[in-house]
Amino acid sequence: MTLEENLTFIKNTYHEMILDATYVWGGRPEVIAGIMMRETNGGLSPLLDVQGPAGRGDGGHGHGLMQIDDRWHSAFTSSDRWSNPKENIKYGAYVLRVKTQFFEKRQLLLTDITHEQLGIASYNAGESRVLKAFQRGDDPDIVTTHGNYSRMVLQYAEIYRNL
Repeated sequence: MTLEENLTFIKNTYHEMILDATYVWGGRPEVIAGIMMRETNGGLSPLLDVQGPAGRGDGGHGHGLMQIDDRWHSAFTSSDRWSNPKENIKYGAYVLRVKTQFFEKRQLLLTDITHEQLGIASYNAGESRVLKAFQRGDDPDIVTTHGNYSRMVLQYAEIYRNL
């Protein structure tokens, strides 16, 4: 599948669930879709142990479409809710909201970086690592997988929004 076909699949399959999640937790639907694309290609990634909403990645630690990590979210991942796409997307939106709020609550002098971008990067790498990179004056993505997590998520979000 091409990138646009994959994002179209996500929109056709999960858009209403994404809207529900952002209604509850805020944020932009296209960003949630972008995270899902980056994490699992909408459940179609060959890196998952099984394709679909019940797929696991990251050595078995990432759970579902949004790859909720059992090392940080064991209460959620030890329940059967993680394999339910609606619940997984909603929990992913919650995680992003908490991470974005972490940065919103600090008096950070922002220039080209937004709280949203810091939250997205920390969805992948954790708040403390992203904050340290930001405070050093580094691109917050430097501590993310492949050094481009938030940039790619925002690129996917823009494509999704324009579908």
